[in-house]
Amino acid sequence: QTLLGVVDAGLPPQEAIVRPRLHHQWLPATVFAEEALPDATRAAMGEQGFVLAPMSRSGVVQAVGRDPRTGAWTAGADPRAGGSAEVWNP
Repeated sequence: QTLLGVVDAGLPPQEAIVRPRLHHQWLPATVFAEEALPDATRAAMGEQGFVLAPMSRSGVVQAVGRDPRTGAWTAGADPRAGGSAEVWNP
């Protein structure tokens, strides 16, 4: 989901990392969602027949990328695990 945020939505790595995540593994027919998922998204998914349940935990993500405008390196670390990121651009 982080990769889709960066590649498809053009988000900086940190912004893509902090977005609420979902998990679905086909069976059971339940979508596990982080608490921060917006109510409007939950309602729309419910209207489409999805059954949502709370996600107890998700994986931890770190990402590095380049700003398409400046070419500078940018990075992000998952705050779910207390991470932080720092980039040095010579």
